[in-house]
Amino acid sequence: MKVLYLLNSTKMGGANISFINLVKELSDKGVKSYIIYPDEKIDKVFKRKISPYCEKMYSVPMKSHYHDSQQNKIKKYIKGTRIYENLRFYPENKEVEKIVKLVNPDIIHTNVGVIQAGYKVSKKLNIPHIWHLREYQTKDFGWEIEPSKKAFIKRLNTCYTIAITEGIQQYFQLNNSPKSKVIYNGCFSEKDTNFSFPKEKYFLCCSRVSPEKGHEEVIKAFAEFHKTHLDYKLLIAGFGTNEYLKKLKKIAKTKNCADSIKFLGFRNDVRSLMDHAMALIVASKFEGFGRMTAEAAFRGCMVIGHNTGGTKEILSKIGGYSYDNGIADLIDKMNKVAELDESKYVCQAKMAQEKAVNIFSNEQSAKKYLNFISK
Repeated sequence: MKVLYLLNSTKMGGANISFINLVKELSDKGVKSYIIYPDEKIDKVFKRKISPYCEKMYSVPMKSHYHDSQQNKIKKYIKGTRIYENLRFYPENKEVEKIVKLVNPDIIHTNVGVIQAGYKVSKKLNIPHIWHLREYQTKDFGWEIEPSKKAFIKRLNTCYTIAITEGIQQYFQLNNSPKSKVIYNGCFSEKDTNFSFPKEKYFLCCSRVSPEKGHEEVIKAFAEFHKTHLDYKLLIAGFGTNEYLKKLKKIAKTKNCADSIKFLGFRNDVRSLMDHAMALIVASKFEGFGRMTAEAAFRGCMVIGHNTGGTKEILSKIGGYSYDNGIADLIDKMNKVAELDESKYVCQAKMAQEKAVNIFSNEQSAKKYLNFISK
């Protein structure tokens, strides 16, 4: 079987990490993968990781079908018209069509919701198309879908769809569609589990450092928690703008806990950080999936997560500590984790780990995907 995948980027974010894991597993099952990506220069890490499992890659400068929700009404109206869409996306559709005719795939698979060239070409050439819905677009990123959400849902219903959470599937009104399936992202191999104990006295945040990830809330909660737990630290791993990092450090200083908060920047040793953390805190306002939540469970790390989006769904499957009511509730959950006796902590963390392996492993994800495309 040959599958042609369309990506919206080769940058090493969560969607592409999951994609690489999937293609690697499928390669072992005899599936031949071809890739179209929009970047002028392919990400070096992505290329190195995907090349052993990919037959060939092509570059086509594809545009995303969304715009900023803050745009004025006239621009929004224009971008919602069929004429605008046809003119703007005609060149990329023709390029993708040429590659499809060259590769002759059994399936065209668009890896994210914001790229639509695969859909257009699949309809013209009568090739089955899968849309992999990895984001809400609106709730998580604040985008407006082009030409409109209503039109996008109509298109989705003419294709096969994979949603990475039940929440995303429901959001796009696909939960009753026989051509739609929820397949959770594969996060780690079943062989990549670990359990280290005792834990060290620190909480961990591990994501892009930006406002929607909730770091301000975490720092303020930690400041209160720290008043009665002076031996604890907060570790913040991930890249962010200098401006936003300065803002967070200023908050920490104002709250008199700056010496106990460590900004680590981008790290290659995230697994080790999870292995020894008392808990991972996921404070994002709205995660499409929230792979760090599942990854932490694989590594035997407790999770405290905001009770929204993908984080809520994952914790409902594996267990953990969710919070709803802002800083006060987050402080309460931090206290509860810190005060767990050893036997209870080990029992809860190992139970979450076992459930995570059964639901979110690379092997399980690839198995469900292969079953889906083989029907």
